[in-house]
Amino acid sequence: MDDFRVLGGGRVQLKSKGYPLPLEDAISEVDPGIASYMSQFGELEVAEYCGLWNSREVAGYGIGSIYLVKVGVAIASQFGLKKLMALCSPATVRISKKVGYEVISSLGDNGTFLYPKEGLIATVLAIDDVDNLPFADSTEREFIFQLRDNVVNQKLESGPKGEMMVLFDLIVNKNSTK
Repeated sequence: MDDFRVLGGGRVQLKSKGYPLPLEDAISEVDPGIASYMSQFGELEVAEYCGLWNSREVAGYGIGSIYLVKVGVAIASQFGLKKLMALCSPATVRISKKVGYEVISSLGDNGTFLYPKEGLIATVLAIDDVDNLPFADSTEREFIFQLRDNVVNQKLESGPKGEMMVLFDLIVNKNSTK
């Protein structure tokens, strides 16, 4: 925190006119059914949490992917979405399910695709109730609700490599969605 380097992130991308979700393009060649699935949503009603990354510096502290997934879900509630979607690697499917995502089994092969290339698998998931998170583990739901109630805060978190102060700044500029 001393030098304000960003050590991880992701983006909540809203579907809007002329801007399909990245997962739509990613899986449309292997499952054209994604087009009819997405047609049920109007502009700014569905979003994809995508582009998750964390630096190697924080790898092993236990605050990488799970925290980024929780933060994305916490932020998504600020947009009044009908659905939050994600296209996950096998490593993040389990994490995503803990925060309330469910596999969309009607797409692909029971929700899975060979993506981004042959031999690699991605799973499409969604949260239908972004506000209440009925399918989230209770501990994860409580953490997300606390983030929503305290959008700017910091916490000392412990992991396998020791402790790290984590700064959460979840204020979203609502004008950026217009």
